[in-house]
Amino acid sequence: MGYQKAIVKKIVERGGNYVISLKGNQGTLHDDVRLFLTSEKQNGFKNTAHTSYQTVEKAHGRVETRRYFITDKIDWLDNKEEWTGLKSIGLVESERFINGETSIETRCFIASIAPNADKFAQAIR
Repeated sequence: MGYQKAIVKKIVERGGNYVISLKGNQGTLHDDVRLFLTSEKQNGFKNTAHTSYQTVEKAHGRVETRRYFITDKIDWLDNKEEWTGLKSIGLVESERFINGETSIETRCFIASIAPNADKFAQAIR
């Protein structure tokens, strides 16, 4: 995780932005962001300003719907100052329908971009 923080710092120092996928090897960061965003999504983001965006792709007998949610409500996040330029956290829900079966995958991200779901989606794709 320290290596990622060093890379993020260099990206920001050189005028760039980042969107980084969170995984279980990042201490409690992944779990904290996932819990917060999935809870807020279930509650319709009633108390959290956010933007959202959706895409639907159909090809080869498969339909994939992706829902993107991003917010700058990170005041609660522990150790956020360790991530240079951190401005937002995001969630992507990918729902795939293939041969009559539906699967759903959820991924979480931290980012140095403002909470714009369209831009968030472009950065991930």
